Amino acid sequence: MIEFFEPKDKTIERWVDVAFEAFNSIFSSKEDFIKYMNSLKNPRDAELFLRIGGFYLIAKKYQRESYVKLIMIISIIEKIANKEKEFQDARACLSLSVSA
Repeated sequence: MIEFFEPKDKTIERWVDVAFEAFNSIFSSKEDFIKYMNSLKNPRDAELFLRIGGFYLIAKKYQRESYVKLIMIISIIEKIANKEKEFQDARACLSLSVSA
């Protein structure tokens, strides 16, 4: 059986790397960033912050494309406004597996 999704801890590790890259001008080190993430009392707030970091990093890479930035800003506002809703993990939405 082939798994399409990596383990949750690897996903979080990757999200932390991406978010730190996005916010590296705010945090002096990755350890400081992780301390801040751990200081958030609600894990859903931490997940939201990581996901917004991913969006922000993409926006930084597409600086010249104003329509992309506008879409991303609207998406970030939507995520913050709907933070009470449960995030859906892709593994929960797609239970795909291929038999070898």
